[in-house]
Amino acid sequence: MTINIGGKEREFALDFAAFRVAERRHGTRIELSDFSSIGLGDFAKYLWIGLLASDHDMSEDQVLKWMSGASKREQKAWFDAVMEGVGTFGSLFEDEEKDEKKPAPESGHSIGVKSSLPLTGS
Repeated sequence: MTINIGGKEREFALDFAAFRVAERRHGTRIELSDFSSIGLGDFAKYLWIGLLASDHDMSEDQVLKWMSGASKREQKAWFDAVMEGVGTFGSLFEDEEKDEKKPAPESGHSIGVKSSLPLTGS
């Protein structure tokens, strides 16, 4: 997706690549557990990380300058982009968590007191 910030449309993506750029180039590591408790200051951080998709060298300070004095409409658009990105990225792990809680599929083999062998009548 694109968002308008800093006077122009910029690519925004909260994905594995953006998080890796944040970690390798900028020393900012995000843990999966960070998604369960997002503070208000985290929105600015995630906005910056999502913008790293198109400009790996963009600084967080630059994004904060662009955010300063922004209109409510701009802030709302950025908030929506971050929330969509967090939701999309976080949902990658929901299916895995659900799978872990599912009971193991039955093998078709009987265990316990019932036999899986047919009755022979003998």
